[in-house]
Amino acid sequence: MAYLVPAAYAAGELGRKAIVSTYTIHLQEQLFGKDVPIVQSLVPFEFTAALLKGRQNYLCPHRLRKAQAQQGELFATGQAEQLRGLVEWSERTRDGTLSDLDFAVDAAVWAQVCSEAFACTPRHCGGANGCFYQKARAAILDANVVIVNHALLFGLLAGLEQEEESPDEGESFTKTIARLLQGHLAVQGTCGAAVEQAVQIWGGKGSAAEADRMERVVEEGRKSTSWEQEPLR
Repeated sequence: MAYLVPAAYAAGELGRKAIVSTYTIHLQEQLFGKDVPIVQSLVPFEFTAALLKGRQNYLCPHRLRKAQAQQGELFATGQAEQLRGLVEWSERTRDGTLSDLDFAVDAAVWAQVCSEAFACTPRHCGGANGCFYQKARAAILDANVVIVNHALLFGLLAGLEQEEESPDEGESFTKTIARLLQGHLAVQGTCGAAVEQAVQIWGGKGSAAEADRMERVVEEGRKSTSWEQEPLR
């Protein structure tokens, strides 16, 4: 919580977003659901916060409808029952993410209904009002404090996230967030842990030029970010 207060103050005074990155999704949810409301009640000013996970954590209503229409071809009997459960759950879930799912679903079933680049777009899913992922990404554009995780942070900074809009639709969401992240103010966790995440994302793949690009991203993170010194537990 100690870094949330100065991050919120800095975001307000500088007129820029404070990007807080955690090692895991569980820590993201703890910050957003528990720590942020406490800080909001303590500081003498108002600020908004939003949480963003990797897009495959979100249910896509458009893909869910397509899966329903093709369930006879896509799923076995037990999996079709899981799909029906997902349809019911989609009406009551808070954020449409795996963390809010209260029953087990096969990975193969989730893969057919989760958000996916090119399939889950504002055009197909109806924008923030009709899609969990579109709603989450719209929220972080308006928030003063944005909570992400290391995997998503470096994926966006390195441009590893797939584009989903056509070039004529203006600046893509990925480029917008990457631009915002270049000026992030606070990151939770050790520099070593974040670098390890970057290496895992990169996986030793790509050209020498791309590897150099990732190295520059990590170095910029070291220079522009206040890193905690205690190791992750």
